[in-house]
Amino acid sequence: MPGLRYIAIYYFYFRLLGVVKRRLRVDGGWTDVDQNECSARESFLKYQDRIMFGTDNGMDDAMYRNHFRWLETADEYFDYWGYPAQGRWEIYGMELPDTVLEKVYHKNAERVFGQFRGAEAGKNR
Repeated sequence: MPGLRYIAIYYFYFRLLGVVKRRLRVDGGWTDVDQNECSARESFLKYQDRIMFGTDNGMDDAMYRNHFRWLETADEYFDYWGYPAQGRWEIYGMELPDTVLEKVYHKNAERVFGQFRGAEAGKNR
């Protein structure tokens, strides 16, 4: 379908699909990331215009701090949020550049979902 966009909800699916579709978007569901953090960082840098941060974990300060630590720092060998629910392995920070973080945290979502801004108001006219 022309114009159709696919949004994969976890990074794992992004990797599984091999980013074969030009219009594919993903959220930052990171517990599915393979343990090769260099590969994850390279993917975030390469596809920075296609990745959106998102979570289905609820509103928990510790969870957000852990996600931000993973995306923003170069910290090594720390527990992911919810450890050991996904397995007994540690993660490494990706230290993404600010320009990439800005896209992942909000600019990509604004671009993708901005087209719906005011859509409800337009229907009522």
